[in-house]
Amino acid sequence: MADPAPPGAARDWNEEFQRIQSEYYDDYEEEIARLQRFQKLIDDFSRVAREGSELIIADLFAVADLRRVKPITTQVGGIAGGEKYSYQGIFFKFATDSKGIFGGNDDAAMKAGAHEWRSYLELADCRVPGLHFPFVAIIDRRGYRLLAQTMIPIDESTLVYGSRDGGRTVVSNNAELVGRVKRVAKHLNLASHVVWDEDMKESIKAFTPIDCEGHVGHDTRLYLIDPARLFPPEPPIQGIRGARLFRLLRPELVRLSRRSLCSDAFSRFQVEGLENFNRDVQLAHQLLLNVVIPEFSAWLSDRYSSADPKTSNSPIYHHDVVEIEVEAHRRGINFRHLGLVRRGIVESDAPKARTVVATAIAARVIKNVIRTHSRAVKATSETAFRKLLVSYFNLIFAPADDAKCSEFWNKHLKDRIEKSFPSTLSPSEATLHRGEFVNERALLDRINNMMGINLNQSKLPEIGASKVECGRALTEADVLEIAAVVRTSNRVSLDQATAIAKKSLASSSTTSETRKLLKEAEENFKLAIELKPDDIRAIQNWALSLAFQASRLERSNSITEEEAEQMYSSAIDKLQSAVTVNKNDGRTHVIWGNLLFEMASSSTRARPSRLRLIKEACEHYHVATTSLRESLREAILDDCVFNWGQCLLLQAELDSSKSSRIESLKSASSIYAKSNSLKAKQAHALVLATLG
Repeated sequence: MADPAPPGAARDWNEEFQRIQSEYYDDYEEEIARLQRFQKLIDDFSRVAREGSELIIADLFAVADLRRVKPITTQVGGIAGGEKYSYQGIFFKFATDSKGIFGGNDDAAMKAGAHEWRSYLELADCRVPGLHFPFVAIIDRRGYRLLAQTMIPIDESTLVYGSRDGGRTVVSNNAELVGRVKRVAKHLNLASHVVWDEDMKESIKAFTPIDCEGHVGHDTRLYLIDPARLFPPEPPIQGIRGARLFRLLRPELVRLSRRSLCSDAFSRFQVEGLENFNRDVQLAHQLLLNVVIPEFSAWLSDRYSSADPKTSNSPIYHHDVVEIEVEAHRRGINFRHLGLVRRGIVESDAPKARTVVATAIAARVIKNVIRTHSRAVKATSETAFRKLLVSYFNLIFAPADDAKCSEFWNKHLKDRIEKSFPSTLSPSEATLHRGEFVNERALLDRINNMMGINLNQSKLPEIGASKVECGRALTEADVLEIAAVVRTSNRVSLDQATAIAKKSLASSSTTSETRKLLKEAEENFKLAIELKPDDIRAIQNWALSLAFQASRLERSNSITEEEAEQMYSSAIDKLQSAVTVNKNDGRTHVIWGNLLFEMASSSTRARPSRLRLIKEACEHYHVATTSLRESLREAILDDCVFNWGQCLLLQAELDSSKSSRIESLKSASSIYAKSNSLKAKQAHALVLATLG
């Protein structure tokens, strides 16, 4: 890793990030040490980004000459977004609608900014060697959103792919970069498409939105930037200005589509076959509305079924709300469709599920209300924002018979819910009763978590598992902190979790030390998935970690059979989530088959149970090596074939009749014959010798 810049010089964050991400060590201790350095670099970047954002926002309404961080908008240009800044080597840009692209809707601009940050996560997750991106953080503070990113060594002369002027001119003259972008598009299920320039004189084959730029940096690295429109928009709705820039399909839904989808669908660019691309997106949107959302509603109804007293009568907590948000995204559902999700849950079947979804919706609406009013406070001190926050909490959680509180819930909040989350309210909810519509405690915790608020909760006289009620007015002193909310990358959490899990498997530590490492790995897996719910590697590796540890601890008699079963069951739950994220990833089925094979190998299980597990394992191996064969690397495919053969040999041992054993051996022989690996050939030879 490069040394930090000397005092007085701007730190070259990009060089540090690019170098440390290019490193990898086979030794677990060295790899964990690298990841710790990586985490420290992210922490340093986040600290400086938070510091810069606080200065920029605090000085927004100060006299221009007195601003501590001066804007550089005129130097860098750009069509969308608000003013741009530079602070200690970090580039900042406001997610505001200063150009009127969204009709003055700053919330829409903030969503577009979130899409850009999320798209960088998706691009990095493709892990295409030799393709680089700036490191980006998204910062929410005082109702504003900024994107903070490393400065990369590019300019007008380094552009080799895409368009930097809104499609007036197009360029594609670097085969190496285009080849890497093509791999990204295949991974994300994005369609290639021909785009012409404004004058219809030049055209290029694009794999990403045309305004996503590719550069050969002055450091010779290949960079891809400006991916805000990486994923296609939903079919436009009349009356919503700029909808194609912020009402985008989730990446998880794009992967579910049978046909690859075009980033430039419904755009104004000169795209060949645009009508066909638009039709494909419309079909994907119908899949969302008619299949994905109803299935999620059914899943929630089953999870919180009133027929199960254990789940239906248990309290609702903040983590329940977060869980359904993560699961919605994992299935490709945008939060704006949560109203449709709630409508699909029958009140009598799962009232608790409807409450959890309503709590998630209300938290977002209240957050946006406070955020909008925060931007209207033209003050440089924190005091005015504390006053605003206190006034809202006193209103939202006032005693139930308070007239102003009732008006807020049944007029202002209800109107916003119906506008932002259509279909949320049923005909019976003409009047909202706070304690029935939402879980008050979970609502308070969710608002605080999303907005970086730390309240002195001991001052709230009535606060329990479900109820929050301000018996007296909160004061500014009860607001302990309003922190900037900073989100960065999921990758270091995933890599750290994986390295720690590997370390626990490789070590000869005691059970308590193993459990400690497992807990540490689990926290990192959780963080990676919270940042990026469709992080299939995090889900798969978490399942692997659980399965390996269950096997190891069970074999050493360090845990009970029941504890091992719980770990295996948890691993299978993760694999089911992985299939939801990407049904076309063969690695999930390989891991699943290996897990079931490992469970079947335990001699403590009854013979019928072992044979059932073997049958299920073989089904997963079959899926992985047939319909999903192309998604597997050769080494993984060879291991899959070998393990499949071994599984069938175990079946032969357990078969009760000679004819059944011979059939199992023949099946193993035919499976081994499909692999060119040395171990498969050796196993094949042994099976043939056994068969005579």
